[in-house]
Amino acid sequence: MAITHENRVTYDDMSQDFSAIAKLVDKTGSAVVMKDNLPRYVILDPNSARIYPAY
Repeated sequence: MAITHENRVTYDDMSQDFSAIAKLVDKTGSAVVMKDNLPRYVILDPNSARIYPAY
């Protein structure tokens, strides 16, 4: 997963309109929430993410 301009959102955007972030995740497969110009949270679509089993 790469942090691109398309899937990067601000913390304020997330707190004000989470449904827009959910639509973005549906479109791109992931969203990276930035707070103070640093990645704070990653939201993944479990159907499109590569999830590896824990050992």
